[in-house]
Amino acid sequence: VIRFFFFNDTATTEIYTLSLHDALPISMAVLSMIGVPPFVGFVSKWYLAIGGIEAEALGVLGPGGGAMIVGFLLLSSMLNVIYYGPIIVRGWLGVRKGDENISMQGKKGDDPPWIMIIPLIILAMGTRLFGIFPQLQLGLAKAVAEFYF
Repeated sequence: VIRFFFFNDTATTEIYTLSLHDALPISMAVLSMIGVPPFVGFVSKWYLAIGGIEAEALGVLGPGGGAMIVGFLLLSSMLNVIYYGPIIVRGWLGVRKGDENISMQGKKGDDPPWIMIIPLIILAMGTRLFGIFPQLQLGLAKAVAEFYF
């Protein structure tokens, strides 16, 4: 939804021509992928880390297995920051003057219809809601796990 909204709204494929309006939906998705609280990506990484540590304590993983899982999760977050950080910084702060490698010839499109905006708003609200109140999704996940296992 965010990708379609972004390309319809900006009428460009150059990420460096973002305005503040364009950067907000992408920022929310990126912050969730990085694992910043209170976004929902933090909750998933938190529970993966707890699961890795508990699996090591129960003897499912060998010595250091839980620490290795936590390390991979931190590495994943750092790589996401390195990869997506410049996109977010340039989207919010703009492009430095004198940067010859970046074209600023992006053409703005028309505002998207409400039928496209409503799913984006629902997605953004759900991301924040599930990040702040993870019990909602965890209760469902536990019920499904108990049913099958």
